[in-house]
Amino acid sequence: MNKGIMVAIAVIVGAVIIGLVYGMTKGGGNDVATIRSNMIKSSTAECNRSTRAAIPQSVPDARIEKYCTCSSDRLFASLTDEEILQLAEAERTGNTELANQMVARSMPILEACRAEADLQG
Repeated sequence: MNKGIMVAIAVIVGAVIIGLVYGMTKGGGNDVATIRSNMIKSSTAECNRSTRAAIPQSVPDARIEKYCTCSSDRLFASLTDEEILQLAEAERTGNTELANQMVARSMPILEACRAEADLQG
């Protein structure tokens, strides 16, 4: 795997964390569906921005968008409502332990999405 793709994988993990922050602070709702939706939207947007900056310009935007959408959708879909609420509470209190645990859990999802988006390195 090349360095750019490795950076892109790390970027989505960071974007997920940003999604948690945005989803809770700017989302406008406290129900799980709204929180989850806001997390997906913000993490996808951050992933697109960060991944575009991290990998060669020769990689088409459509492949980056496919990777980021896949990663965000699948990662947040893999979390139960209780886990979403626990992550939201952890974000509110500054506890990073749950987010760090999510990094390891997210790797198979990110790898599958990377392959589907043809971001092979």
